[in-house]
Amino acid sequence: MRPALVGAKLLTLLWLLIVSSPCEAAMAGGTSSETIVLQLKWRHAYQFAGYYAARDLGYYREAGLDVVLREGGPNIDPVEEVVSGRATYGVSGVDILSANSQGKPVIGIGAIFQHSAEVLLVRDDGKITQLADLKGKRVMLSRGTPSIQPMLSKALGSLDAMTVIEHDGDFLKLIDGRVDALSAYYNDEPQFFHARNLPVKMFRPIDYGLDFYGDVLFTTGLEASAHQRRLDKFWQASLRGWEFAMHNPEKMLPIIRNYSDKFTDQELTSEYRIMLETVQPHYMPLGHMSLLRWRAIGEAMKTAGQLPENYDVNRAFHAPNLSMPDDGNYQRLLMIDLIAATAFMAVILYLVVMNRRLKHAMKKRRQAENSILQLGDILEHSLNEIYIFDADSLHFINVNEPARRNLGYSMEELGLMTPLDLKHDFNETLFLQNYIEPLRTRQITSKLFTTQHFRKDGSAYPVEVLLQPGNYHDRIVFIALILDISDRVAAETRYQREKALLKMLIDNIPDLIFIKDKQSVYLGCNKAFEQYCGLAEQDIIGKTDFDFVPQARADYFRQWDLEALTSGNVSEREEWITYPDGREALLDTLKSPYFGEDREILGIIGVSRDITHMRVIENARHAALLRFEAIFNYAPQVAIQGFARDGTVLHWNHANELIYGYSSEQALGQKIQDLLLTPDQHQEFMLKIESIWQCGADHKNCSDNDHCKLDNRCLVTKSSEYWCQHRDGRSVWVYRAMFPIVEDGQITEIFCMDVEISELKHVEMELRELNEELELCVEREVEISRQKDLALIHQARFAALGEMIGNIAHQWRQPLNSLSLLMAILRETCHQCDSNAEILQHTYTESQRLIRAMSQTITDFSNFFKSGREEEPFCVMDGVTHAVSMIKPVLDDAEITLVIEGMATARVQGIYNEFVQVVMNLMTNAKDAILDHCGSGGRIGILIGEDEQNVFMSIRDNGGGLPDHIIEKIFDPYFTTKPQGTGIGLSMVRMLLERANGCIGCDNVEGGAVFTVSLPKLSEDAG
Repeated sequence: MRPALVGAKLLTLLWLLIVSSPCEAAMAGGTSSETIVLQLKWRHAYQFAGYYAARDLGYYREAGLDVVLREGGPNIDPVEEVVSGRATYGVSGVDILSANSQGKPVIGIGAIFQHSAEVLLVRDDGKITQLADLKGKRVMLSRGTPSIQPMLSKALGSLDAMTVIEHDGDFLKLIDGRVDALSAYYNDEPQFFHARNLPVKMFRPIDYGLDFYGDVLFTTGLEASAHQRRLDKFWQASLRGWEFAMHNPEKMLPIIRNYSDKFTDQELTSEYRIMLETVQPHYMPLGHMSLLRWRAIGEAMKTAGQLPENYDVNRAFHAPNLSMPDDGNYQRLLMIDLIAATAFMAVILYLVVMNRRLKHAMKKRRQAENSILQLGDILEHSLNEIYIFDADSLHFINVNEPARRNLGYSMEELGLMTPLDLKHDFNETLFLQNYIEPLRTRQITSKLFTTQHFRKDGSAYPVEVLLQPGNYHDRIVFIALILDISDRVAAETRYQREKALLKMLIDNIPDLIFIKDKQSVYLGCNKAFEQYCGLAEQDIIGKTDFDFVPQARADYFRQWDLEALTSGNVSEREEWITYPDGREALLDTLKSPYFGEDREILGIIGVSRDITHMRVIENARHAALLRFEAIFNYAPQVAIQGFARDGTVLHWNHANELIYGYSSEQALGQKIQDLLLTPDQHQEFMLKIESIWQCGADHKNCSDNDHCKLDNRCLVTKSSEYWCQHRDGRSVWVYRAMFPIVEDGQITEIFCMDVEISELKHVEMELRELNEELELCVEREVEISRQKDLALIHQARFAALGEMIGNIAHQWRQPLNSLSLLMAILRETCHQCDSNAEILQHTYTESQRLIRAMSQTITDFSNFFKSGREEEPFCVMDGVTHAVSMIKPVLDDAEITLVIEGMATARVQGIYNEFVQVVMNLMTNAKDAILDHCGSGGRIGILIGEDEQNVFMSIRDNGGGLPDHIIEKIFDPYFTTKPQGTGIGLSMVRMLLERANGCIGCDNVEGGAVFTVSLPKLSEDAG
């Protein structure tokens, strides 16, 4: 045993000498630090915090490295900087694959960002809601955004569908609209817009199935092979810096300020939080790269045309375990090591043989671990959300990163939860009964359903779940593959809403709209087409024209469809149709083929517009035009001219030749003022034309224009008589109307219509003379008529006088008899003694009373016949009372009852005596009618009333009334129904009332007649 131990120690010592001799030789070359340059991909930010930490905290210095960090920008390509030798290492993205495929000697060392932070930003103004909306738009892209191009190519088919502009770092171009979209870094650049309250919308490649690595550290193949130790030291120091940066954000803030002070602490902290999602320091080893993911990235870039189809991505990566010295004495030292190693080759071979089995076992283990690692990497970065939960407790065992990010929970929080905590619409009993048990008992192999997941913040999103059983460390688990279908549900909702809106719009269009396939089978229609067919849309779909119209008509429609399908162009025809209610209509129908995405014709779209009314209007307009042309050309007595602003004749009909002597050939192109007016009239005529033209240009001036006016917004000139000149020099009188022709608010020409009135002028002069003579005749006849009226009035007065004398005689008869009796008594008394003195006194007193009564009667009748003609205000009741006082004894003798009712205060303006005469005439006629009809014992009623404007007085009797056929004649002069009547009483009554602006009417009533007098009411302000 001891010799073996000694031998083992010796072999160990010799092996250390072999391994350490190159290192010592390398260090012997010098002890100074090596200077290397790291080219960053963009400007200083938290994005490169790990490199800042490694430099400022001395990690690079401890490794013997003096590292210069060079800031990037829009015009700096990290790959070119490293390949050219201006930088030793660089930070880029997966675009190193493109560079490598082009022959540039770059290789990837490690991926700090597990997910790309590249995004595409657009203004969130509703104009661009999906990537397809970028077709034809201006997009500003950086060179270092390789995941953006596959995303755009996937959405648009090709980058040629938009205008690509090289990124210059000016984000204001998106704000002011100089570009429609630009590439940005999700970590910090959207904050530029948020800080300015400018909403932006982000499109992330990961949402389109493109999960690329983000920042990748790279170098050249020569650096990796010639300076392996320097690469390893730089890489390990960088990882230390990144470890510090991702776990100490507060301590990193002052370090970052050494490189840039343009960010606030809040902005840097926000960028750090976002980087936790893309770097994932808590879930993946820093710098970890998966060959499987690189291959998937390569395939995506090949699809987008960024890589050749035969490119092998394995060429672009560094093998970390390869170690080679970089000393100039490499060959000499290698020979010494080989000679020394030869002496111990047998021992080494022995050790190799002894450890072969151990190595084989370790290889198998590493392969298994790599497989597990690759599988875990695939699941962790799957585009779908993946949940694994225990079959018994239902608690989550594992949830991948996309699910955790979407839900907002950490894995520690999810480990205490079950699927029921995410699905609020489920209860445990139903979940176990309908989902878990059928899968546990193998009744079904999987379950596909949709539900909602609720995030930590309470918001919900729709998901599609594929649930299936599985094994995990020898226990039954359930694996749920979750697809977030928010976009799909939103798209379906938007599609259904837009479809409903489109259907509503089409249904509300009055035109008939239908769609057919290539076999002329109806696929849909609108409401107007349903009305034409008399069927609902579901009864039309799937049918052809042969199901609705006669075969000949259907053949015609089918042939028309085939012509449109064959030509590929729009076909238009007019056709008469008949609706189910019998109504006929003329339709203007357009049939157009519609195409699929590959320009294949899929069918026919038809639109039919009812032009029946329009055709009627067109026909009416055509007929009106024909009538106008006939009137214009053949109107024999109306001369029509049309002329421009300067008077140039543009239109001239045949009647002008008859009136003015010029034919159309002679007049067209000439000045109308030269043809029809004398030189003295030119200026006045042109001023009138200019005034009309100005009125047409500015309607505001029409109110002050003497020649034209606005009538219902139409410009109308004032017609008048004109004196014109015939070609032969004689005068021509015309009646002229001018009509400006207005187009688009401007006068283009003026039309004149002249009617010759020369003969009318001569007749007018003769008529004027005749009128003068007639006026003299009328004056003479009026005077004669006035004299006749006066005679009639006198006759009426004499007739009234006769009536009054009769009344006086009647009233005096009884007083005279009484007076005669008193005289007789007086005579007898005188023969007696003086004791009769009292009787004598009584007799004397009574005689005096009778004499005074007779005297008053004479006074009343004298006042009645006074010839006063002055109008005065009076009370109607006073006039009635006066008239009654004079006729009352006659009525009493005839035993006629008189009743007076109504308003005692009604007043009118007029001649008082004439009104009394009217009342007496009407009461006398009523008395005579009663005596003729009844003999005695009749009744007369007088009623006085008023309204707002007039005073009414009605006199009603029960004298039997008047025959209907003479009622209209009783007021005519000299018409009478009395044997001894004169026929002037009622005629005079009407004349007196009309002279006082009054009127009278007569109607038959029960048992008699009623005469109604109306006079204007005296206002309260009058006397």
